[in-house]
Amino acid sequence: MNKCLVLFVEGQTEVEFYKALIKYIRECHVDKKLEHKVIYRSIDGIGGYKKEVNRIFLKEVKPKVEGYQITVAVCYDTDVFGYVQRPKINWKEVEKLLIDDGAHKVIHIKAEKSIEDWFLIDKEGIKRFLKLSPDIEPQGSNGYEKLKYLFKKANKIYAKKGREVNGLVQALDIGLISREVMKGLELLYKELGV
Repeated sequence: MNKCLVLFVEGQTEVEFYKALIKYIRECHVDKKLEHKVIYRSIDGIGGYKKEVNRIFLKEVKPKVEGYQITVAVCYDTDVFGYVQRPKINWKEVEKLLIDDGAHKVIHIKAEKSIEDWFLIDKEGIKRFLKLSPDIEPQGSNGYEKLKYLFKKANKIYAKKGREVNGLVQALDIGLISREVMKGLELLYKELGV
């Protein structure tokens, strides 16, 4: 049976990151036939998991992959949820709707704290991309603030979480990041059979 992996992500930067990651995985595992058709969809922020995912799945994804066994990966930052008693998203509800709508299974890819924290694993690549001195260290209380700081030092703006920054993802060492966040990517690797 044909397999399809649908990655729902918070923003366009994440789309670019996961495209680069899947490309990296395919290049590292040429001996294995990674048979999944992969679809990437940004839902423009965490709120999209409540409002957009099922609509997009039913209207835009499912019609394109009739006859496929579909695995949905919901990819999100964990900093949004923190330690709140009532999380903004009821993941069981999101999963149930996707399964009811025809997904074979749903997996969660959680960026510990934020995707920006993952990017900062290769802070040297970010500094090269921004043409900053190697001795400049990111400052801030979280990955997003630290990345914003580095961009400001380069007289650029890292405006909004998720908004694509041309060339940033391509400047990152995806192999280094994937090795460092292996635990967070474990379900993705397992789904792809590597």
